[in-house]
Amino acid sequence: MDTVVYKKLKFDPPKDPEKFLSLLAESNFEELHNHFKTVDPLRKEGNAVFLKPEVIDFFHGVALWFQSKPLNSTKMDKFVNEFFKGSDMIIFLLSYWSQNLSLFDDFPNSKRNQWLLIVSLPSPKLKLYPMLKSEYYQDIDFAESKRIKLVEGIWLKQIYRGVPQDVFLQVVKKLVDEIMGLMSDPELLGDFFVNFVEKKDTKFGIFALEGVAKLMLEKSFSYPAFFDILYEKLPALSCFPAKETRDFIFKLNMFMGSTHVPAYTIAAFAKRIARVAIVSEVEVCNLLIGVLRNMFANHAIVQEMCHREQPANLESDPYIENVPLKDANANESSLWELGIIFRHWQPQTVKKVDFIEINAKTSMDTAPLQTMTKSELFKKYFDQGAKKIEDCPISFKKLDDNILYL
Repeated sequence: MDTVVYKKLKFDPPKDPEKFLSLLAESNFEELHNHFKTVDPLRKEGNAVFLKPEVIDFFHGVALWFQSKPLNSTKMDKFVNEFFKGSDMIIFLLSYWSQNLSLFDDFPNSKRNQWLLIVSLPSPKLKLYPMLKSEYYQDIDFAESKRIKLVEGIWLKQIYRGVPQDVFLQVVKKLVDEIMGLMSDPELLGDFFVNFVEKKDTKFGIFALEGVAKLMLEKSFSYPAFFDILYEKLPALSCFPAKETRDFIFKLNMFMGSTHVPAYTIAAFAKRIARVAIVSEVEVCNLLIGVLRNMFANHAIVQEMCHREQPANLESDPYIENVPLKDANANESSLWELGIIFRHWQPQTVKKVDFIEINAKTSMDTAPLQTMTKSELFKKYFDQGAKKIEDCPISFKKLDDNILYL
């Protein structure tokens, strides 16, 4: 079979980007989509293939739209579904963007919106088809390998240009769960993760530890301070709702299951996890109790702490919280904090702490656990109460619901 030699894609300059701005601002994506279905995006000049101004104008129109206001994920997903589910438009965008890195960088809103766009793009490993048509498509490489190379390039080029904190969780989740697996050399992300983890002015650093852990497990990445930083950052979990912390807590459960971690480290983590659970929202509290249950099953030091009667309160506790792990004296303490959770207002939470009484011996898989939001919990118990009231015998005649009171 003859080897196909593709031509390098070149770009015409933009002509009138503002012509698309009103339709984008009005979210009239369907009309724009229909317009582009009639556009031939390529032209040929000699041996070169050029992307026409119509498509270049669209990219710059998107840049102007990004400057105008911060967009939400729902609107960005809708936008991507209309224009970037095709292999051709993804190749065109990423190729042009790779040569014009400041395309979306002019205003603060732009950087936030560009990251929402990057996160919303479909995986390059999906089987994608062209959105548009051109007689010159045979000269352009739209293969999966080309898309992977462009995606890897745009992530590496943009990640060190800064990630706004309000989209950092979405960015790091996409990076850890999908993009790192595509990269030929994911160790290049090590500095990004470590720098963000060690930032003192943000609570989001704890989530960057997921990336560090993946590099340590899969690429033998060296980060000796991992458990110290995890311990330092752990209280930040109480600041986030369960939907944002759920996946991280499952990974925390995996970290705490290691039998190669010193006993004093496990003891300090048990104390800190218990205290974070007390001050967290009920959904996060329930997940952290699951982690404590598995630590109880896997580590003798946690069993000793749970059954130790003294110390019984904060005043007599030798545990020192904000010091290095080895100086915390946690293995001399107890888990009296669980007594507070035994008095929790939520019955399901109280029930989850019974692992001490049943003396759990085996780990529990935390992945299938489903968290309930405060609204769902309220509705559940409200409905139970309403059912009891409905069935409750009464000593007076029930009036007709349709009676008119004057």
